[in-house]
Amino acid sequence: MAGTVNRLRCLALDGRPVQTANGTGIGSYTSQLIKALSRTDLEEMHLAWMPGEKPLCLGLKAHYWTLGRDNRLEQEAVPGWVEAAGAQVYHLTQNGFGWPRRLKAPLIVTLHDVIPYLLPEAVRPSYLSRYLEEVPGAIKAAARIITVSAKAREDVCHILSADPGKVTVIPSAPAAIFHQRDKAVAARFLAERYGLRGRFLLYVGGYNSRKNLQTLIWAFSRIVRFLPDRQRLVMAGARGPNTERLRQLASALGIEKELIFPGHIPRRHLPLFYAAADLFCYPSLYEGFGLPPLEAMACGTPVVASNSSSMPEVLGDAALLVPPEDTPALSQAMLHLLTDQGLAAEYRRRGMARAALYRWDDIARRTIRTYEEVL
Repeated sequence: MAGTVNRLRCLALDGRPVQTANGTGIGSYTSQLIKALSRTDLEEMHLAWMPGEKPLCLGLKAHYWTLGRDNRLEQEAVPGWVEAAGAQVYHLTQNGFGWPRRLKAPLIVTLHDVIPYLLPEAVRPSYLSRYLEEVPGAIKAAARIITVSAKAREDVCHILSADPGKVTVIPSAPAAIFHQRDKAVAARFLAERYGLRGRFLLYVGGYNSRKNLQTLIWAFSRIVRFLPDRQRLVMAGARGPNTERLRQLASALGIEKELIFPGHIPRRHLPLFYAAADLFCYPSLYEGFGLPPLEAMACGTPVVASNSSSMPEVLGDAALLVPPEDTPALSQAMLHLLTDQGLAAEYRRRGMARAALYRWDDIARRTIRTYEEVL
């Protein structure tokens, strides 16, 4: 790149998604990015933080600035805070929401996906309204846009008419807690803590229509009688309006006893669910990145996922990929991995190797390089 690259010494970043989007991909991305940046030689980091919350322990001498969720405060107070802090750039990790119009420092936006444009029916009305209102302006105002996959970059440039020259791909990655663990130990923990006994397949994530869970339940119903180990399907996630619809579908298919809905799982327990599962299933219609399959791979669990959006790019040949709405293909892939031990072992090996390619320390260095390119 032409021109002089200046060293970044002081960064301002909106850390509120760590609290307000806890348990989501954006919350995880923001949390892990802050922690990884704290391990670099960055001298100062100033974080906007929700009032009344205990700041995250980062290791770096970070400075916390209390900021509520009031759009007026974001517009009136943030530019002055960033300038007073001496921050050279300001990074918004939640798609540019709340971008300050009078900001003097360069604005960096991480735009994770364009799902509200592609699948508006799968998005909460309030989120859809805010996204459509704020994101196009944030994209125009940003000095640089970070996307988490090449597919997301393609969609951002095509749908939002973003300048390709200012869109950089930097992926996400599993957190350090996601690693291989003893399967028997994990199973004992789940039996004691959750009353979950026996072998199972696993899905982790939301229950909205974009996740394509009806197809997963249909596919599971086709193979359940052929499973010699009588595996059940565990669908972990916060209960919502669609939970009962999924239960009703399972009942109509006669497999309600084979489905388990444990509800929201604390993040610290997720690695044990992944480790104890015989198979992780993720037939999502669209993902900007798709973190749960990589988390499962890091824990040594074979994965079946859809071949749509960013999934082939992120997962490569380390998962069995099928068309998301092809129920027979999904059933067949699931059955193969559950009944062929050699095949399952091969995909466990591939998955762990693939997950190891995504490292937060590398992501932090690439992100800092992006900051410095816009100075």
